[in-house]
Amino acid sequence: NYSVRIGPTGVVCGDWSGVPNFSDQVRQVNRKGIAAWNCSNVHFESDGEIYGFEGEAVYWFSLSSNAKNVYMRAKKLRDCRFNGLNVNARNAFENIKIEGSDTNNTYHGIESSAGDVLDCTDHGSFKAIYAGQGAGGKSRKISGNKSFDCKEIPYSIVYNKNFEGYGRIHNVIITDNHAFDPVNGFIAAADIDGIQIHGNTCTRLKGGRFLQVTGCIDGAVTNNFNSSPAAGSTHIYRAENT
Repeated sequence: NYSVRIGPTGVVCGDWSGVPNFSDQVRQVNRKGIAAWNCSNVHFESDGEIYGFEGEAVYWFSLSSNAKNVYMRAKKLRDCRFNGLNVNARNAFENIKIEGSDTNNTYHGIESSAGDVLDCTDHGSFKAIYAGQGAGGKSRKISGNKSFDCKEIPYSIVYNKNFEGYGRIHNVIITDNHAFDPVNGFIAAADIDGIQIHGNTCTRLKGGRFLQVTGCIDGAVTNNFNSSPAAGSTHIYRAENT
């Protein structure tokens, strides 16, 4: 069992500053704030600040055949060249959750290929939540999250159709998420069987598509709200095979 808690006055800081980007994989892979590999039973909570890294502020990754029992909550993740919080499982998983985390000025606020992403908040990242790849993406919920001033698509849930031979992702619920003043698009989802997109709200969409759902089957898209969009945005979603 691994349990880490950083109190409200704790600080973990690097020396990076600037505009987040995806341009230097070598430095981004090797320079992280807090990281763990190939382990289960991880409980991480932070009320302190973690910032200033070329890679992720907080990172967990597993190649295990059955990664399980991972909980992540970090209240102050900011100013990272790559992602604020990254949770990735290549294979099956059980009981993985990101909950109540706050990110600010990162490339992806949260990148996740497994588990639930609940009640998180992002300010000014290029994507608030990016979910994709990894066979651990099935049977997950992305719910109750908020995004402010996102530079690209706040909620981008895109899976490879047959990631490393594991087949398509099944049963993803995207519900009750909110975005305020996103620059380009609101929710994009692709290549998921059994997708549910309900009760999400976008306010003052500046451009792009409100909802884009492509290559999904056996799902439903209902009761999503596009409030005060800019004239140049596309107000209707594009749904193929849904």
